[in-house]
Amino acid sequence: QYDSDNTGTVSKLQLKKFLERFNIPFSQAQFDKLVNRCAPNSDGTIMFYDFMRVLGADINGGDRGLSQKIAEETVVSEYERMQKHREKLEVVAQRALDHTKAQSTAEILAQLQDYLHQRASDMRKLFVRYDENGSGRITRAHFKRFFLKAAL
Repeated sequence: QYDSDNTGTVSKLQLKKFLERFNIPFSQAQFDKLVNRCAPNSDGTIMFYDFMRVLGADINGGDRGLSQKIAEETVVSEYERMQKHREKLEVVAQRALDHTKAQSTAEILAQLQDYLHQRASDMRKLFVRYDENGSGRITRAHFKRFFLKAAL
């Protein structure tokens, strides 16, 4: 992010923004002293390796072994944590269903379809009774009474 051209160097401004991002307090004099200790290149850029050396971090420029291992372990750990959280949520949801004896929408629809198939002829007779003019349509009030009579 700060080394946009992937040269292993950052400008003074990029370094300053990097330090500010992590809320590291420093005065301009302290910043200039840090930059000078990093032995800036002739173009004013600072090598990442030099910057880390000045900070006391013992790393090799291309060594990503420990850092890579830490990052991978963090990703695996976060994935496992999220998986456990999902499993707990599923258990909680199932307990809520068991406790309230609630049914899913699919279960309710399946029961309703079964009920309607079993009582189709009775419902047809009831509907015809409310279809006063034989149009195949009933009013809202009749519709409500129809469902109350059909015990839906």
